[in-house]
Amino acid sequence: MAPNLEEVTFMADHFSLQSRDQYHTEPDVIHLPKAPLKWKNYSQFGKVSPNILDSLSTTVTTLSLHICMCDFWSLCSMLGNFSAMESFEMTLKIGGEHKFTSPPVSSPSPCKTVRRLTLRFETEPSWALPNPLEYSSDWSFTYSDIIHQMFESIDTLTLSSHYDLPVQWHLIDGDGFQKLEKLTISVSQQNSKLTESLQLPSTLESIYVYGDDVDLSNLSSKSVEKLNIATFGVSKSPTNKIDLMAWPNIDHLSLPAYKLKLDWPHSQFHKLDSVHLTDISSITWDYSTQFCRDLALYPDAMPHLWSLSLSRSPEWDILFILLERYNFRTSIDSERISCLSIGDAPLDILEPLQSLCAGKFTERPSNYELSWVGNTDIIFDHSLPGCLRCHKLLLFCRHTTLPAGHSLYDRAYAALTQFDIWEAENNSIGISRMFGEEPDEDLDMYVPKYPDNTQDILLEWEYRERAWEELHQLGRLKSCRGAGRNRVFITDKLCERTSGIPF
Repeated sequence: MAPNLEEVTFMADHFSLQSRDQYHTEPDVIHLPKAPLKWKNYSQFGKVSPNILDSLSTTVTTLSLHICMCDFWSLCSMLGNFSAMESFEMTLKIGGEHKFTSPPVSSPSPCKTVRRLTLRFETEPSWALPNPLEYSSDWSFTYSDIIHQMFESIDTLTLSSHYDLPVQWHLIDGDGFQKLEKLTISVSQQNSKLTESLQLPSTLESIYVYGDDVDLSNLSSKSVEKLNIATFGVSKSPTNKIDLMAWPNIDHLSLPAYKLKLDWPHSQFHKLDSVHLTDISSITWDYSTQFCRDLALYPDAMPHLWSLSLSRSPEWDILFILLERYNFRTSIDSERISCLSIGDAPLDILEPLQSLCAGKFTERPSNYELSWVGNTDIIFDHSLPGCLRCHKLLLFCRHTTLPAGHSLYDRAYAALTQFDIWEAENNSIGISRMFGEEPDEDLDMYVPKYPDNTQDILLEWEYRERAWEELHQLGRLKSCRGAGRNRVFITDKLCERTSGIPF
């Protein structure tokens, strides 16, 4: 077997060997050279091969092992001999026949060169997990202490759990990892909810949580500067919010808009300069516009914000008021929003938006003309196509307005793409619900009066948003497949509009 290969993967029944100019496999009969192997990257699935690991201890820089729980302690006794390893990935199988075993009498030697650690915990749906008490006591106290001792020098940690296993939060509770700076957590189960407050390592600077939506309200840190939460779906917990007061020193924030919790009148985040809010399609409330409204009312809550990214375009009257109020403050120690990323936008407002990002006053349509209230004559005209979301953003949309039961409804149904039909049926909305009910004759009863001054426009936004939610009786599709597909990126020097796939 060649000792100088760059990357080696060992499966249960074969080797895969890779170098710059060749790739080949060999059966599970291994003949090692006497000299140490010079492989840099090594991956093994199955039982640990001590003879291979011994030959790699002075050369390998990246090691990836997939083992069962019963092999954990024997692996620990070998890892301390690795002198060049910088990155270690370990997948532990728990449950079924993979039982907990007693720890060794003496603690294993630390892997002082490892900087990046990835820990994955797996089981199978059909496996019976260990007794909860045994699982909690053995793992939380003994296993986690050993991991902290072995990998005392890591600055980057990734935790991942699959199937019915909860996230191993206890591994990051306290300063077990005294040099940890970057943390990534993959969540795959609702049972990963944090039931108690967690004290994250005091050295932590960046945290990234992705996967299933869980309640993370008990997470907090005074040292974290970058908070990125990319969870999908919406958990049922009413407290599933991220209170920014628990993250006083962040400079970058990225999370679903509905998760944001902030006491705007009494908050001030001097370091926060970048905010990215994502959209959850199943939520109808316009949290992106609500954020713009709140920031317009309390610009000093985030005085140094220069980058704002919203996956869902806000209402245009609120966005223009925000940019004018925020970018032309008289405070010396303040920043302006010079980088703006939003969903699609009408072409005729792009130039005024860019001017405001550049710190220049500009002529623009009135707030009333930019609002949905000022465009009800178009929204209520059933001879014109379009879904509600596109109409709210003053965007062209070719979707039908016909309600279910109309003589032309079947023809409109046939015009929908298969994706639209599948999406409606699988979200338990139903095609009829997508189109709404038969429109009332007096639609003006749902339209609130539009205020004359900007302060009242901001203060009364929630009233208009509740009125907008009543417009399901318009007989229009609530949202179409194309809504939000295009993106607009604006800075003080350029304006780019990216087109998505036609719908």
